[in-house]
Amino acid sequence: MTEKKIYLVSDLSAELGVPRTTINDWLKRFDRYLPSEMTGRRRAYTASALEVLKTVNRLRNEGMSVSKIDSELEKLYAIRPEEVQPENKSVAAAESDGKESVPAVREEQDESVTPSLPALRREEFDRFVSSLEEFSRHEKSRRRGALYVWLIIMLLAVFSIVTAWYMMNLLKLQAASNNKISALARANAEAQQSLERERRENRKFLTEQKKEIAALKKSIAKSDADHRRELESERKKLRVAASGIAKEISALRQEQKDIVSAMQTTHKAELDRRDQAIKKAEKENADRSKTLIEREKELEKLRQEQKELLRQLEELKKSKKKVPAQPGKEAKPAV
Repeated sequence: MTEKKIYLVSDLSAELGVPRTTINDWLKRFDRYLPSEMTGRRRAYTASALEVLKTVNRLRNEGMSVSKIDSELEKLYAIRPEEVQPENKSVAAAESDGKESVPAVREEQDESVTPSLPALRREEFDRFVSSLEEFSRHEKSRRRGALYVWLIIMLLAVFSIVTAWYMMNLLKLQAASNNKISALARANAEAQQSLERERRENRKFLTEQKKEIAALKKSIAKSDADHRRELESERKKLRVAASGIAKEISALRQEQKDIVSAMQTTHKAELDRRDQAIKKAEKENADRSKTLIEREKELEKLRQEQKELLRQLEELKKSKKKVPAQPGKEAKPAV
């Protein structure tokens, strides 16, 4: 004899190409149409069970509902006899309990009108089996519906909890982001205020520096004008002195000529004395010319000092631009 092939749940899933969870669901719903046997601690199914599951898979792919699939399987496949045996026992027990009552009824009725006892028992048995099957289907559908309802309620509860948690986290994140934005706005406002204060202080410092530079320029111009006036007065004095000396020289020369002419007639000693006086006067004139030249040199030296002061002023401006003074400290003018 050839060994009968059996299929485990994993084998059925591989044969049908359906997930194992779906196979388990079908095995629970259509158990009465699926012949099986125990192999150790696991349940195995025969080839006929595989054919029934293939039919279920085909009907399911055609879009048929579970109740219609159950009706279709009821038409195509017979119910397994092991499910009917307990029911037969209950019917037999009911028959054994009512043995005395049935003959009494039969005695009252006409045999030509009443059906035979085996026919009545078969009809009652069929009705009882169909009612049991209907009750079993309704009970399974009710339990399945209740299970689906509870599953939906649990999923909705979980979804509500997750949604509430997500919304709380979202609100917390939004509050944190709003706090960060407000903190950044406050920091930005404070930075703007500090920048505005620094700008005002820098403007004030630059105004003070400009005033100091203007005062320094004014003082330098005043000192330059004073030096110029002093030099001009010295020049005038020197010119006056030089003109006086020139007049004296011309007078002395004229006097010399007169003396020479007189000395020529008088005596030579007086002429020598006059020559010495003239030489002395010329020497004094040379000394005065030398003093005038020295004064000119001093004037040129003052001009050089003025240029040096102007150069130092330019360097002071550059250094003030490079290194701004600290706020609250007044800059001292350069001496």
